[in-house]
Amino acid sequence: MNTNCRQGKVEVIGKYTYHSLLSESSRNVYPQLSNGQKVEKDSQAQSHSILSNYFTEEITDDPFGSVCDSSANESTESTDNPGISNCAQLEPKQDVTSLNRLRQRDAWLPSESTQKALLSPSPKNKLVEIKPILMGNDYEIGGSGSDSAFDPFYYLLAQYTSDEPNVNAIRRAPSIELRSQSGDDLKKLINNGWYTCALNLTYRILSAAGFKNEETEAILSPYTAQIWLSRLALLVRTQNYELAEHEFATFNNMEAPNFYFEYSPQRYPERAGSIIPFSLRLIHAELPSHLNRTNEALDRLYYLLAIIGRIQSNLEKGFREDGSISEPDLVYRQASLNLWTARKIRVLSSCLSIFLHKLDYQSALNIVRQLTHLCSDDQVVLRGFCSLLGRVHLQFGDLQTAKAFFDRSLSNAEFPLDDKLQLLILQNFQNALLSIGKGEYEEAKKLFETVLQLDPTNVAAANNLAICSLYVGRLSESIEALEDLTTTGLTSQPINNLDVLTTASKNTGLFTSFMFNTRCRRFCLHDVMVSNLAVLYEVESDLATLKKVSLLKKLVAISGEPVHISSFKLSMK
Repeated sequence: MNTNCRQGKVEVIGKYTYHSLLSESSRNVYPQLSNGQKVEKDSQAQSHSILSNYFTEEITDDPFGSVCDSSANESTESTDNPGISNCAQLEPKQDVTSLNRLRQRDAWLPSESTQKALLSPSPKNKLVEIKPILMGNDYEIGGSGSDSAFDPFYYLLAQYTSDEPNVNAIRRAPSIELRSQSGDDLKKLINNGWYTCALNLTYRILSAAGFKNEETEAILSPYTAQIWLSRLALLVRTQNYELAEHEFATFNNMEAPNFYFEYSPQRYPERAGSIIPFSLRLIHAELPSHLNRTNEALDRLYYLLAIIGRIQSNLEKGFREDGSISEPDLVYRQASLNLWTARKIRVLSSCLSIFLHKLDYQSALNIVRQLTHLCSDDQVVLRGFCSLLGRVHLQFGDLQTAKAFFDRSLSNAEFPLDDKLQLLILQNFQNALLSIGKGEYEEAKKLFETVLQLDPTNVAAANNLAICSLYVGRLSESIEALEDLTTTGLTSQPINNLDVLTTASKNTGLFTSFMFNTRCRRFCLHDVMVSNLAVLYEVESDLATLKKVSLLKKLVAISGEPVHISSFKLSMK
């Protein structure tokens, strides 16, 4: 939520995402409030994607494997930059399976001009090398040079309490001395939620590698590309969208000969494809949507889909990904098709998110049909899509069709729990959504309360319960619902893994989660939930600032940055 009490509006934010819809986190039909306040979607909606989403597109589950593991596929090469030790070349002799996996992962189709430059035997025909440049400075809040300078939670709380010794006692940012210039430290900071500290570390690593300005020499290697991926994903997570766009601009639309392994065969023997990770291309495509330029984001996403389609076509015709030579190994081609199908699903998911945000439901339904076709071999996945279709139809008021899809999503369902508790949660949640569509907020409120009794950590149910309570004029109950969930997150109450349907497709090997898995969250805190609670404090009384600071004091006890600092609606001086 965002609010503007002077204009008499309460705005509900929460960008539609593919995963949020499937996870019952979507915003529902918003009617007029009895007092004339209109609930709207914020055109500057935040992105609440989990940072790790950008690190799960590759074959390996460990996105920093090439960064942290000295025995990985990159051997150590001497360099003038002491902070970078793994900027290396591949050993000439590699295990065939490893080389195949790298080829599948790194495959990409360069532009025509880049392809000509890569194929040209003459160095004179090589295009000018492109070197990404850091556009921002060492990210530091307040300029104090202390550990707290990289912790927005500490800085904000100290600003409003004027009790720095007490803040020091409850808030401990990672020590500057312990933050070296290694990928291993970067991985630990990200895993523990210290995003601002991690962002600062990426700056120092890339600066040491020569990316600070145009005058210094730098090589975009798989290692430094992984650090760039981390940095740009962190910029998106910390909502530094403008800076991310400026730094992406130095990548020349992700297209240059030196962005491909073939450009340096001596450095990377037997390697082929793109040094730029696919996840970095995906972040680049999605970025304009965070800046309210959704059509530009869609253009970039559909460009990715076109490249993926050509790669899939080459594989289906018996060639390698780039179509250059034939590939007789059926196992290889099927494994590569599985990977690129998974990537296609991820890109389509981003398109779906944008279409729902734009309220373009017809285009959203077309995307769902494509996703359904890609996952047609798995009934559990199809039931998940039925639930999604029910929510989409609910958005434009087709309650009858929405109910039909909800019923199909639960029909003949096989849930892992013997007591069918999961089924009960889903039934109550979907019935609550239908009640909202009918304008029956009291009934919806009761159903959401039932969901929370079964699963106290259900963020979507708590948020919807708060909205329903607000609609029926019970502001105190709306606040209580979100405060209870915040307290649940702080006490680390065991999370019932009830609302996750996870499946591995037998034919494709795709691994997809179609429900909100609360274990993936840091406790059960969420930017939207904290933002909504801050807005309700503002609506409630003139003591909103004191209550928001009190909420901040609770959350600083949690390591890292569990929510974005802007969620508290407290200005940072």
